[in-house]
Formats: sequence, C-alpha cells, structure tokens
Amino acid sequence: MPFEIFIGSALGKSTVVGVDIEWPPFGTLAKATVLQIATHDKIFLLDIFSLREDKSCSVINSQQLIGDLFGNRHILKLGYGLKEDLHVLSRSLPGIGDVSKSIVNWIDIKNLWSNIETKYPSFLPPAVLNDGDTCSQETHKGLSGLVKLLLGLPLDKKEQFSDWQKRPLRTSQFIYAALDAFCLLEVYDYLQKRSQFLEIDWRGVLEKLGTVHHSFELKQTHNV
Repeated sequence: MPFEIFIGSALGKSTVVGVDIEWPPFGTLAKATVLQIATHDKIFLLDIFSLREDKSCSVINSQQLIGDLFGNRHILKLGYGLKEDLHVLSRSLPGIGDVSKSIVNWIDIKNLWSNIETKYPSFLPPAVLNDGDTCSQETHKGLSGLVKLLLGLPLDKKEQFSDWQKRPLRTSQFIYAALDAFCLLEVYDYLQKRSQFLEIDWRGVLEKLGTVHHSFELKQTHNV
C-alpha cells in the first residue's frame, strides 16, 4: 500500500486512535520496527523497519506521518507509556526530530487510570475489585493488568520480547501488535462510560491531564 494511501486509510475520519510501537528487545538504542494505529473498526500495522530500509522513504514521508497523526489536534491519540514509545520512534525515521515535543492532543492511559484510581477509589464496581486473587494481580502488570482489571481478561504478552526485526513477522506477532493498540480504545471507552454512569465530569478528568486539546469534542463512545 502506498504511503499516502496508508495515511488516508489509517486516519480517515477517526477522532480517537490507539497507538503503540514495537522494537527489538536488544540494544540500548533500539529503533522502532512496527507502528500500530487502531481505530474502532480498523487496525493498521506500519512496517517501520522495512520503511526505514527502503530508500524511497523520504524525509517528507516521515514528516507527513508525524504531522498528519501526531501533530493533528483533531485526533486524540491514546497510548500506554506513550512518551517512551515516541522517544524510540524519534530515532527510527529520517528527519522527524523529537516526536514527543510535536505531539498534540494525546492521553497516556497509564496516567489517566492513575488519576481516576486516586481521586475516585470507588470507581470500579465491588464485583470487579473482588474478582481475581493477589497472585493474578502480580502476574499481570502494566497494560495487561489494567486490561484484565477493567475488561476481564489479560493480554497475551508472549510475543513482547520476540525479534521484531525478523521478516516476515509471525501471525502471533501480528495479533499481539494489533491487540496492543486496539485494547487502548476499549479501555478508554470503558473509563468514559463508567465515568458517565457515575456522573463524573469526564471533561474535567481529561483536562487535568493537561495533554488533551481544548478544541477536542468529547463524543459518545462506541459500544465495546
């Protein structure tokens, strides 16, 4: 798929997207190999590794990606530990600079949940809090633990430390990468719906993060 078509298809009319990045588990300055962009009805995996090796990938292509996605104030970007992902991405494509400084209108789900959990200790139904034992909570940490807590099942993280530079990727890697981005939308939807049910000021919750653009229109979420 040509780069320009990918950008148009991936973004489309979406106002909220889940974003994640994979990179090799070895090396202190590893570069991104896969960029995942998830909407409520599509999930795109951009092969950053092959794009970087392709001599036809210009600085203009890279800057278009940054501008159309990360610099677009009309699209809310969801991530988990997003700043770290963006630092890795910044050294992975030619001419894009520090993406963490150019991104606008974004939410780190990790910070969002931390704020909600701190301010609203009774946010989750008792049945959810009582479901699962301590051992399970210790086993599933990070995004996988949050997904299990809110949605009932953890993410399968077996491919997390696999070789993301080797081509072709395995089917299990495609599935892992796609779910890592898509689950961010499901978590965000759950938190928004739960806030509405509890009559919590959702806009106020987002504004406290300080990363959501003031012009972003908060709309009713999709059914999960």
